[in-house]
Amino acid sequence: MRLELSEEADADLDELLEYGILSFGIEVGREYYFSFDKAFAVLRATPEAGQADNETSFRRWHHRSHRIFYRVDKDVVLIVRIIHHSRDVSGVE
Repeated sequence: MRLELSEEADADLDELLEYGILSFGIEVGREYYFSFDKAFAVLRATPEAGQADNETSFRRWHHRSHRIFYRVDKDVVLIVRIIHHSRDVSGVE
């Protein structure tokens, strides 16, 4: 399976990196950012691992303090959004 990021998901990652560095320092911020590589590897290997989300039309995978929203199309796992667990997801579509 291939993995792709939507523009929004790419922006979400940039935002969480910036926030992490500003709030917790460069080392912690970068470690958290790069930890998503492992989550993405799980989703590539087992795309059905995430649960169907009742609030959106996507599947979701919890990774630390964030939820990864994605869909599977043939041989592609498309990461749609990456949202902190405290944020409202009603606008995710």
